[in-house]
Amino acid sequence: MPRAVELAGHTFHAASCLKRAGEYTLAARAFRKLGKPVAIAKMLAHAAEKASSRREALELLSGAAGAWEEAGKLSQAMLVRLSHKELRSAGLEMLHRTHPERDRLRQVALPHLEARKLYEAAIIVSKELGLDAKVHLHAPACS
Repeated sequence: MPRAVELAGHTFHAASCLKRAGEYTLAARAFRKLGKPVAIAKMLAHAAEKASSRREALELLSGAAGAWEEAGKLSQAMLVRLSHKELRSAGLEMLHRTHPERDRLRQVALPHLEARKLYEAAIIVSKELGLDAKVHLHAPACS
């Protein structure tokens, strides 16, 4: 990272400028220095959309999920993980954690996946929770 950008990254204004310029990875680094995990998660998600490879996108999405978790937004962290096949095992693991938000995580998982038409993930989550997937899913018939 150029020294000028690194130094500029210590202010909220500089981080916001990087965001507006579409420099999402640099903006995420700047927000990290400012201790803004929600902003970090959003910037990494935007950067993942622009990633040049699937591997890079998954690394950025994994970082975004970690930032959501750091911010105490466990539902968001779990949903990012469940929405991507390669990260799904970490999302499923979150469903089984023993913490006060576990029931909330379970409540949001299926509706989110169904709304995004991620039926395969929703079926997997239904099975993990011991639910009858047919009752909860309104997926189009497979041919």
